[in-house]
Amino acid sequence: MFLYLLYLFCSLCLIYFVGNHLHRHGKLWLEFIYLDKIIANKINDVLLLLYRVVNAGYIIYTLLQYKDANNVKESIEFLATRFAFVIIALALLHYQNILILFIFSKRKFSRL
Repeated sequence: MFLYLLYLFCSLCLIYFVGNHLHRHGKLWLEFIYLDKIIANKINDVLLLLYRVVNAGYIIYTLLQYKDANNVKESIEFLATRFAFVIIALALLHYQNILILFIFSKRKFSRL
């Protein structure tokens, strides 16, 4: 039970801080691409919401897949593998979003 709570707490902290960081700094990039602050802010808010929903789904899935650890080593291995997967998945999603926005910006500025 303690491992569940520890994983849940650490995951929520990771989601919150990384999400807020990406939201704050991604706003500038979106404003550059769309040149309209209102649209850029709305898109940024939707990206933050989707980021949090995907991560919450993965956390729930991970908690359902967990089997009781017999010792501290198994507990640490469980936490390390789950956090590693979350971080890799977040990095891939982040770079995918950057690539898509880059393609949109190239299209937009090539028409000018």
